Amino acid sequence: MTISMTTYLLARRLRDNLGQNTQTMFLSCYPQAVDYTRPHLSTIMANCSVDGCSSKVVGRGLCDTHYRRFMRHGTTAAPKRAPPGAGYIFRGYRIHEINGIRKFDHVRNAETALGRELPPAAIVHHVNENKLDNANTNLVICPDQAYHKLLHIRTDALNACGNANWRRCKYCKQYDDPVNLLLWKNGRRVPHAAHAACSKQASTSFRHGAKKRRSESTGALL
Repeated sequence: MTISMTTYLLARRLRDNLGQNTQTMFLSCYPQAVDYTRPHLSTIMANCSVDGCSSKVVGRGLCDTHYRRFMRHGTTAAPKRAPPGAGYIFRGYRIHEINGIRKFDHVRNAETALGRELPPAAIVHHVNENKLDNANTNLVICPDQAYHKLLHIRTDALNACGNANWRRCKYCKQYDDPVNLLLWKNGRRVPHAAHAACSKQASTSFRHGAKKRRSESTGALL
């Protein structure tokens, strides 16, 4: 059974400051808090709970090294090292260093197929959205971020409703034919889309909310 953070903090405070009798009374009302009124694990265990590790406990029964490893990777096991020359992963993309130059694999493959470096604004799109699949058949060179985003919008529409030309309403999140939607750019290369009724309802709710906030602000000043 779980308890709220407020109950947890109160149990810890009773344990530390208010004495055993008050704590016993509290536990009679909140028996699920018993685990939080016991001494901290680090005061009971002197050494790390990982087999073969004799370092001092800092939290959750683990030493500093294993605690950080658990919080970062979800396990106390040593992370697997990639073999030399395999590169490394950064934000889901694989990077290799060749002749002292580090570059994303998908960018390097696209430049090799193109025969020259990509323009500064160009972005390489993964068709199946798998960032580690850098086969030439899975890469599309986009002239800019707007075109790249448009590809994702059309892919999401195709997967959601079976029609890549349909757009999703900004407010009700339902896909519909663009003929039935209002489209506006608002300074964007890729326009927003919304049903007229949804847009009107959102505008009305915003005006009522703004009017309520102004009245509350005026009342507070008075």
